[in-house]
Amino acid sequence: MSRETLFRYVAVIYLSPAALLLVCVAIARYFIGYYYNVPVLIIEGLHALIDFFVSLAVVLALFILYSRYAKRFPYGLFRVEDLVALALAVIIGYSGIEMLRDSFGTVGSMNYLALIVQAVSLPLFLLSAWFKSKAGQMLGSPSLKADATHTVIDVLESGAVLGGMFLYYMTQWWITHAVTILLASLGLFIAAVEVGWDSFRALLDLPRDSNFIEDVKKLVEDTLNIDVADIKARWAGSVVFLELCLRLHPLYMIEDAYIVSNKVRKIILSKYEFIEDVFISVEPTARHSIVVAIPQKECGLDNIVSEHFGRSPYFLIIKVANGIIRDYTCISNPRGKHKITDEVMKFLVGADVAETLKSKKVTDVIVVDIGEIAFSILLRHGIVIWKGSKNKTPRILIKDLTQGKLTRLKQPTREETWKKNRKTYSSP
Repeated sequence: MSRETLFRYVAVIYLSPAALLLVCVAIARYFIGYYYNVPVLIIEGLHALIDFFVSLAVVLALFILYSRYAKRFPYGLFRVEDLVALALAVIIGYSGIEMLRDSFGTVGSMNYLALIVQAVSLPLFLLSAWFKSKAGQMLGSPSLKADATHTVIDVLESGAVLGGMFLYYMTQWWITHAVTILLASLGLFIAAVEVGWDSFRALLDLPRDSNFIEDVKKLVEDTLNIDVADIKARWAGSVVFLELCLRLHPLYMIEDAYIVSNKVRKIILSKYEFIEDVFISVEPTARHSIVVAIPQKECGLDNIVSEHFGRSPYFLIIKVANGIIRDYTCISNPRGKHKITDEVMKFLVGADVAETLKSKKVTDVIVVDIGEIAFSILLRHGIVIWKGSKNKTPRILIKDLTQGKLTRLKQPTREETWKKNRKTYSSP
């Protein structure tokens, strides 16, 4: 079911009865209060009428949001809901001040019919709140849910006013009349603050829920074990637009990042129905500590790099933290010191070296030349391979790496000889 169809269904089944109940309560309160000169009931009638217009404005705003016209805009027209709610909050607050000024000094009468009308209106208010709450749940609209909550608060306020009306009816004391008027006006002020506060925060891009962003971040990091570099949320009417920046391993290709981004988007949208869309950007992981292996003929920070990888006599393993060399060790390559006569074993030399470096917890290698077998195994272990220059020392190469001057290899630099002479090694 499309949003437009769902909105029409909800409007007919839930919102129409809710509005009708408010209109009936408003008319009954106002005319009985006017006819019998009961100022507090007149205020309560106007309060119910204002509630009706608040609900009507929310429905009209939702009608615009779910229209085809709103789809022309990248972020829709969801802020219309906030603008309408804020304008209504100002109107409600002003109305409360005016009614308090006009009615506080007037001592009207009180009769049992006014008490009955006020009492009967309470369950009607509750029923209207239920209709609006149900509609808000189906549409995922915070404005409708807030409107329902506002109506429930009105029931509590109306109950307090009913108590004041009853005391005034029994005692005819002026003070009970004044307290009743104050309670009725206070209900309007509370409604104004409640309607306007969330909308005001949304228009300023302030979070409505301080825990929401942390909850989303925890969901992504715990479920997919992905580091979230930054996360922002934009509340707009009944929905939220989310912006995430993910930190991925440097070996992730564009296709990998696309797959991960889709997984993150699906997980978030399935968890939070009120999120309209998720915008995801990706940046490489900022690695503050790395372990780099460099092939050498003779070990040392100031000895030049070896042009060979698998047959290099030594490997200098350097620990780098925050761009500074902290420690280094030299390991020998048993395969590099002996002549290998077996043609198949020649191809596996690079594989053995790659596995050895993995066991030494190497995260990066800098090479001049590397074959496809060693290259593929290093990648399988998540080791980043950088293109180095011959006749350079490890000290200079590490400096180039930390300053971003080296290029990451995306394919081996040479093809193995067995590919060129595959017929020689093929089975009969």
